[in-house]
Formats: sequence, structure tokens, C-alpha cells
Amino acid sequence: MKPTNSIARRLGYAGAILLVVGTGLLGTAVAASAAGATLTITPPTTGLTNPTLVTVGGTGFGASQTVKIFQCNLSPGEPTIDYNQGGTDYGQLPVGCGAVTQVTSKPTGKFSGVFAGIQGGALGPPGVGTDSSGGDATLDAKKYPCPVYVSQATAGGSCALLAVDGAGNQASANFQFTQVSQPDPTTTTAPKTTCTPASGTASAKNPKTGTTGTVTVNPATCLYGGAPTTVTASGLVASSLGSILECNSDAAQPTVTYLGAAIPVSCTAVKVFSTSPTGTIGPSYQAFNVVVGTTGPPCSSTCTPANVDSAGNPPATDAAKYPCPPTPAQVTAGDHCVIAVGDLAGDQVAVPIAFDASHPSVTPSGGGTTTTAVHAATAASGSLAFTGPGTGLRLMGLLGAVLIAFGLAIVVIVDGPRRLLSRLARREVESDGRSD
Repeated sequence: MKPTNSIARRLGYAGAILLVVGTGLLGTAVAASAAGATLTITPPTTGLTNPTLVTVGGTGFGASQTVKIFQCNLSPGEPTIDYNQGGTDYGQLPVGCGAVTQVTSKPTGKFSGVFAGIQGGALGPPGVGTDSSGGDATLDAKKYPCPVYVSQATAGGSCALLAVDGAGNQASANFQFTQVSQPDPTTTTAPKTTCTPASGTASAKNPKTGTTGTVTVNPATCLYGGAPTTVTASGLVASSLGSILECNSDAAQPTVTYLGAAIPVSCTAVKVFSTSPTGTIGPSYQAFNVVVGTTGPPCSSTCTPANVDSAGNPPATDAAKYPCPPTPAQVTAGDHCVIAVGDLAGDQVAVPIAFDASHPSVTPSGGGTTTTAVHAATAASGSLAFTGPGTGLRLMGLLGAVLIAFGLAIVVIVDGPRRLLSRLARREVESDGRSD
């Protein structure tokens, strides 16, 4: 009987040990569940530049789960839409969320040292179709950008990184750019008019790749101050930094040195986007509101009293001399206004636009007077949509130069910190692995 008792005793000890261990694991699981998932952002989360690179870490997520990380505008009353990818349903996410990156959590539900690039603008939606408000998610997402609107900030809204996994765990961490919030958009209602809006299209051959890019602005006629247009494109080089500008095409106008390049003083502020993997302009970047009167200078709020243009004058002073619509003298000289798309890969396409002279906003301003033209010509394939090749090549060449300069600036700003963060991240991962 002794062997039997010995075996029983050993089994009893083993059972007790398993019970203790099991109880400990259960307690840990319950504690983790009670604590919920958490997300942290490094470096500090206020006063961030746009764009910038941060690292994120999380705890309390499912074991060995794919964790999706989004940049979001999180505001009260924001519509949501279901996000389903690869057969995994991640639940309802705010329409202002745009995918940033993903990571696989450890068996402990943790992850760390994950790079996330954040930037301004409307980045959502995470899914297409009808959202929880009954509206189109793509259109509603444009109402929830980063930085948040003043009204959204007042109501408690903020920009944040949101991490979710397929097990239903999620956590967010707020952040703020140097510009904490932005003015709410103004709503402009077009008055009754006999002008019939029409779209405008232009195509141009890329001198670097030999491919042809086509840009459509809809509408491109009957425009007025604040008029919403949609800028779409096809045939552009994929995944390249680009910009959309509105400019007066006058070749005699001074230029402004901005990011190391000279751009016509009349051009609107440079706003950067990335072409899609299929060579189009993504839905988040297609909206463009027309400016009437003084449209420049391109350095916008970064101009200082010390800045002068190529004529030796304050940029804002000379920008007022080249308005949209152009002055009668500029129209006589063959000038007009354009909405131009260019990218670092060499695409340079401009679409001429025209204005509705009967609209109250289209009045003499900024030293210029209006034009009654309401029809914009469609550029022939392979040509730039300018009156003369000299003006077109000059303007678009300058556009390309500023985009290249901007791209180099981003590389200089981001690449150094990326290497440093990479080394720090590797150390954090190794340390985290040892602690686990």
C-alpha cells in the first residue's frame, strides 16, 4: 500500500500546485480584464509637428492577436461604420479613423516599439458604405479631420491613436499637433443662377515615366468663393507625394521662395497628399474649395514680415495683384486660373477653371476685377492646360520643384528620428522580452 499512498500523495501535491498556479493565472486574467487595454504614445503627446513619427505600445489586448492601429478624430456624435478585414470583424469604428499600421500582440497581450506616422487632414473612413447616421461614410469622414474643428474640441473631441483587435479589445491615446484645433468650415450656398456647371479635364504626359496622367475637376465652371469641387485623377504614378494648388497663370508674377523652391506668388498654400497604389487621388484628398480674390501667397501663415518675394515686396502685397479670376488685363494677355495637380514622380497636370460672374463672391477684390467667362476648355491629351507653353511649363516646373523640396524636407525631418527610434525600439523590445 505504500507505493499507492506515495503515488496518491504525489498526485495530491501536483494537484495542489496546479490549483495554486491556476488560481494565480485566473487572478491575473481577471485583473487584466478589469484593467482593460491601454495604449501609450512616445514621445510626449502635445505640441507635435505635422507630420511626425511616434512609437506606440499597448497592454491588455488578446493573446497573439492582430492589433490594428488607427489615427482618428474622436468627437461626440460622430457616426461609425463596421470594420471587417480578412474575415475578422473589428466592430464599429468612428468614420474619422484612418488605418496607420498593425502589430501582432505577444501571448501576454502586450506590444511595444511600434512605429506610427501621424499627419493632419481627414484620413477616414475605415470602411465604405452607409454609416450609423444613414449617410455616406466617405463624405461624413471629411467632417472629422485632425486637428479637430473648434466646435468638436469644445464638445470634448480630440485627435487620437486607436488600437483594436479581433477579440473586442480597444484602447486610445490622445495627441495634439502644435495647432490644437482648426476653424470650423463655412457653409456657402450657391445662389440661383443661369450658369450651368460643367467639369473640366486635362491630360499630360509624365516626362520621367512616359505615362499619361489625367485630372478632372468637377465642377470646373460656374465657380465662386468657397465653392466645393472634387479633384480626381487616373494614370498618376502610384504612391508618390503630390499637391493640389489653385493659381493665377500670369507668367510675369513674382515668386516666393518656399522650402528652397520658387513658386508663383498667386498659388494657394501647399497641401501634401500621397497618390494611391493605383495612381489615383484617394477620397480623403479629393475635396478642394475654390478661393476667389487673393489666392496666395503659397507660404500662407509661414510668411513673416522679413519675407520678401522676387520683386522685393511682401508676398501678400504682390499676391493681391494676381487674383482669381484674373484682372481684365491678365485675361487679355491670355491668363486664367487653374487647379493643378503635381507629384514627386513627375506628373504635372493642370485644369483651367472659370467663375460665375453673377455670384456675389465674384466681385472686384485684391486689386483685380472679375471676368465673365464661365466655360473652361478641356485640355487635349498630352498638353498642359495653359494658354501658352511658356506659362504652363514655368508654373508646373515650379510646382514640381516645391514638391521635391517638400519631400526632401520630410525625409530630413523624419529619417533621422526614425533611425534613433528604431534603435530605442529594439532595446525596448529586447527588454520587454526579457521581462516577459
